[in-house]
Amino acid sequence: MDENILQNLIDNGNTVPNTLANNMANNMANNMANNNIEEPVTVGSNAVVDLLVNSGGSVENNNNLQPNNVQVVDLNNNIMTEGNNTLDMNNNLDMNNNLGMNNMIDGNNNNLGNTEKDLHKIKFTSKLSFYSFIAVAILSFIESLKCNDNKVRHCLNLITVAAVIMIIQYHKIIANTDNGNLTVDRYISRMVISPLALLILLLIITKNTGASLGIGSYIIILVLNYLTLGTAYLGIRGNLDKKKANIMSVIFLVILFVYIYITFMNGRNNLANSVLFGIIAVLWFVFTCIYREKDENKKSIYYNVLDLGGSFFGLFIWAYLSNIFLLK
Repeated sequence: MDENILQNLIDNGNTVPNTLANNMANNMANNMANNNIEEPVTVGSNAVVDLLVNSGGSVENNNNLQPNNVQVVDLNNNIMTEGNNTLDMNNNLDMNNNLGMNNMIDGNNNNLGNTEKDLHKIKFTSKLSFYSFIAVAILSFIESLKCNDNKVRHCLNLITVAAVIMIIQYHKIIANTDNGNLTVDRYISRMVISPLALLILLLIITKNTGASLGIGSYIIILVLNYLTLGTAYLGIRGNLDKKKANIMSVIFLVILFVYIYITFMNGRNNLANSVLFGIIAVLWFVFTCIYREKDENKKSIYYNVLDLGGSFFGLFIWAYLSNIFLLK
């Protein structure tokens, strides 16, 4: 730096004179021209690549960085160059995408396979229950026509009506298995069948013990029954927390069967009454356990199997009332 420039800086402060600024600009322009650079380098652009191309593949800076050590990443083309080695990142991305797609497809195939298996099981168990209830309806109806005992005939008629309702229900289930959840429809049918099942049980118990069935007692039983089903139904519909609904349903169910036992069976030992009471109590408590299942397909299968057990229970009552076998 010559004395004139130094003196100018002292006189004018840190201001660079126009002459010096012009000289600096001319020097930069000459350097760019000598290096065949036509455009200034812009931060954030692809100018580094353009610099390599325009300069004939060589770049030299103050740190004496050699061309072979230059690493350039082209974000637009996703190609990374290191010396003479080139990695195609697009290929890597394609491979990763393919792997991801394959895994996704495999997972979907497994889910579809499981769903198809579940639907097959639902249809199979539904058909078993459907045909079993047809058998119960036919047998109980024929037996009721030739029965002379009024209480027995009433029981057989009630069994026939309950079986017909279940036949209609399962016809709908078989026809609409692929169309979604039918749990709500099951609860609606149970609201009709459960009073009939309880009345059948009470008629048999009173017949064996010689007691009478009062209308007041039956109303209390109906109220407890509908509290049991109603709380569970509200949980299914989302109007009540499902866990709380299940707990409340179990509590009402316990009260229901305790009331039946104390009112109609306590102090009246009878093997037939105990067996029938025990079977229906177990079936209804299993129903509350299935309620907790989160997988709707599995829940439908379990309900179908439970209803199949209910149809066998109907056959058991038919055989008992028809004196095919005795419980003594």
